[in-house]
Amino acid sequence: GYWYLLCETLSICANILAEDFQNALRHIGPAGKVAEYRALWLRLSKLSRDTGIANCYTFTFVNLYLFLIITLSVYGLLSQISEGFGIKDIG
Repeated sequence: GYWYLLCETLSICANILAEDFQNALRHIGPAGKVAEYRALWLRLSKLSRDTGIANCYTFTFVNLYLFLIITLSVYGLLSQISEGFGIKDIG
């Protein structure tokens, strides 16, 4: 869901930038526009790279968090089973 929307947005931005660049080259001299669009393209490249890195850190943190929670839950369940359930635990 989230990753698809993010990649789709970056793809649309890249396509719009490429089409605009081609239109600018047809109507205006290429020297000044190439430098301007190069800077925009490099910014878009950095944005997509930073987005991927941020998503990597986010998913890594979520996976570690879920692993820790599941491990502690299983440990708590097994320790309660080994000690036996009391009346307080049932109600």
